[in-house]
Amino acid sequence: MSSAVIVFKPIDQGEDFICTALNRAAEKIENISRQQGIGACLDEVLPMAKELGVWDLVLQVYRTGEKRHFPAVYYKNQRCSGWSEGVIYRLATGDIVLLYDDVTQRILNEKALWQEKERAQVTLASIGDGVITTDVGGKITYLNPVAETMTGWAYKDAVGLCIEQVFDIYHGSTELPIVQPLYQCLRERKAVTLSNPAILKHRLGHQTFHIKISVTPMGDREETMIGAVLVFHDVTEKRALLYRLSYQTNHDALTDLPNRLLFKDRLDLAILQACRRQEQVAVFFLDMDDFKLVNDTFGHAQGDALLCQIAERLKNALRPDDTVARQGGDEFIILLSELSSEQQAAQIARKLLKVLNAPFQIGDQETYITASLGIALYPVDGEDPEVLIQHADMAMYQVKAEGRNHYHFYTEALNQRLSERLKLQNEMRRALQKGEFILEYQPQFNLKDGQICGFEALVRWQHPHRGLLPPSKFIAIAEESGLILPLGEWVLQSACIQNKYWQDLGYPPVSMAVNLSARQFRQKDLVEKVSQIIEAAGLEAQWLELEITETLSMENVALSSEILRKMKAMGIRLSIDDFGTGFSSLSYLSRFSLDALKIDRSFISSLMEHLDRQAIVLTIIQLAKNLGLKVIAEGVERLDQLDLLRRKDCDEVQGYLLAKPVSAEEAERFFNLDITELTQFPDSAD
Repeated sequence: MSSAVIVFKPIDQGEDFICTALNRAAEKIENISRQQGIGACLDEVLPMAKELGVWDLVLQVYRTGEKRHFPAVYYKNQRCSGWSEGVIYRLATGDIVLLYDDVTQRILNEKALWQEKERAQVTLASIGDGVITTDVGGKITYLNPVAETMTGWAYKDAVGLCIEQVFDIYHGSTELPIVQPLYQCLRERKAVTLSNPAILKHRLGHQTFHIKISVTPMGDREETMIGAVLVFHDVTEKRALLYRLSYQTNHDALTDLPNRLLFKDRLDLAILQACRRQEQVAVFFLDMDDFKLVNDTFGHAQGDALLCQIAERLKNALRPDDTVARQGGDEFIILLSELSSEQQAAQIARKLLKVLNAPFQIGDQETYITASLGIALYPVDGEDPEVLIQHADMAMYQVKAEGRNHYHFYTEALNQRLSERLKLQNEMRRALQKGEFILEYQPQFNLKDGQICGFEALVRWQHPHRGLLPPSKFIAIAEESGLILPLGEWVLQSACIQNKYWQDLGYPPVSMAVNLSARQFRQKDLVEKVSQIIEAAGLEAQWLELEITETLSMENVALSSEILRKMKAMGIRLSIDDFGTGFSSLSYLSRFSLDALKIDRSFISSLMEHLDRQAIVLTIIQLAKNLGLKVIAEGVERLDQLDLLRRKDCDEVQGYLLAKPVSAEEAERFFNLDITELTQFPDSAD
């Protein structure tokens, strides 16, 4: 489209201007016909000439003769609206010519472009990513505020610099400089993304960022590449969070040691390396001895503090490349790699046990604690991590059985013994379901009148293949596995029912003694269970006597006192079994609601040969008398033992001299026998 042309003739010496000519472009722009325009005044042809400053420019051109340019102006009148831009000049005739174009579309396009640019600027300034643009030579053309902050370069200072001068990046692991991905993008004309985070260094060098980077080429309308856009974002906090989560997944929250998961990973790697180098690897399984007493005495918070001290000592005692991990509770597993011999493992085991022998500080009090340690070696004891840990665990339990505070290597014979124990444990579960357990009863006699005064109920296992098994073969396994609870409940129930049955047959009432195991005694609902069993059997509480060991009663004196008090309130008789083998405090004994002390058979068996044993037995008898308690001696097998106990005022006895444990049916005959008859004809006791 051609430019609009309007010619004005000055009149009245330039006071006004009359249109003398206009072309078609002017007609169209001004929405006026030639007839309407010619002869009309300037402000009639261009209604907003004065408001837009065009009138003043016309006057200046008329007076000076100098051509003037008027910039794009917006006009709006009754006929039309839009943007115009052009020049004004004076002809030799003195006429004034306006040569201009309609630039409405250009102005609209420029506004749209400006708005788009402004929108892009605001967007780039507000996003959380850093943005850098460059030309095709890698020279910087733009940085957004995030990029300014992270690089330390201001936009005005960075423009024109090479990318590597501003965007200083290094490898995240090696910290070596990274080839700028922007050059790869420009060279290959495709988007490039770094798969691993890089380190961006601040201009001043006081700060670094872990960043993810992507670069995309930029092109113009003709798809000619004009540069690239580099976008990066800070992943420092995300990496730190992932590290913390990973650390927490692989470490124990209390001790900060590696946990079992991380331990197995390291053991896998150690085994692979040992296989290549023909070396040995040792796995230690360490369990603290009697740690429950620490928790019971000092509380779990102090127990946790002690575990942290133990962990620190173990860690400091090992080589830097060794691993100590917390298995759980008071158990630790230790990995020793690059071992040259079994002796080296034994040496380290002794070192660890020695380190733990020093006193620990709990609050303002010193305490001592020992550990049991089992050792399994790769490859002789297994080539799988789980197998090695399991075998070290087996060896540790062997140390427990042998007295604790020592170490033991795993052996195949040990495996066979433990496998046998596991087999027996599984058979015990079946035996409980099939009713293979039976009770035998050993009579107890009063030394003053020689009459029967009670029975002790003793459990036996009528194994279908191994025959009749005594308690020594299975009670310890029952304790470890928890089967002692259903078994102990069955024993108590059966003994009460049997005693009531004898009473119903007309036999004189006697006491029925039943042993309570450690795990039974610790049951929260023990008192309620005993009450229910007595009530169900229809037995009066006074004819039941419960025996607990001396050591068990001392574990938690306050709890023991409360349980025994409740039992006593029900009318049940209470006695301490195996008295003299534990560490009773006389002050604590006086607090217990006891009826009797039972002298352990180990004192009775050597009673006549060792005067010191006689002194102990006499002391126990005298102690019991002073406390108002009855005294029962077990394990009486000779007449001279019986005579001495009678002379020293012992109250009751039981033992093979008088009767072995027998079935319920055989036990009935003892209601009609006294000590005199049994000792005159000792064979009758068999």
